[in-house]
Amino acid sequence: MSRFLLRLLQQQDALKLAEFEYNNRHWFEDFIEKRNDTFYQENGVEKHIEHCLKGLQSNTMYPMVIVDSEGNICGRANLHQIDIQRKEASVGYRVAQQQAGRGAASLAMASLLQIAFEEYSLVRIKAFVSTENPASRRVLDKFAFQQIKHHSAMVKVKEQWLDCVEYHLSSEQYHSWADKKD
Repeated sequence: MSRFLLRLLQQQDALKLAEFEYNNRHWFEDFIEKRNDTFYQENGVEKHIEHCLKGLQSNTMYPMVIVDSEGNICGRANLHQIDIQRKEASVGYRVAQQQAGRGAASLAMASLLQIAFEEYSLVRIKAFVSTENPASRRVLDKFAFQQIKHHSAMVKVKEQWLDCVEYHLSSEQYHSWADKKD
């Protein structure tokens, strides 16, 4: 049994989400672009949640939180840029430093892929990962994502431009992977 639960983001998550984001801010900023400072100001997280929930209502985003056994938010995972007509989306996740390497990202990825391919009937999922983030690359490799393209100087982290790798996973690849796993 998993020590984590994945569920939809809710407006009531504002305080715990703010705590999660603030406590892990420097950890995240080692690997991904930093959030705008207004995110951490009063009502910044509430506005972010409102934006995410509007995306959920319009079928352009599927925002989730990863919760530990004590009810604390220890990660985020989203389908975003959902394009129903093109039948594709992007996936992203972030996990608290204390929970890194404990299966939270894998649980989130498994759930998001099931939602994407089985509920939304998408045909392709994309992910972009910095070449400096081997843990996230391992998660994508575990789920049979294919490296598609190398992007030079795609993201700015700590005043340095980092290269990223674009990954894709098709519905066929996902179902083949899932069949082998079972």
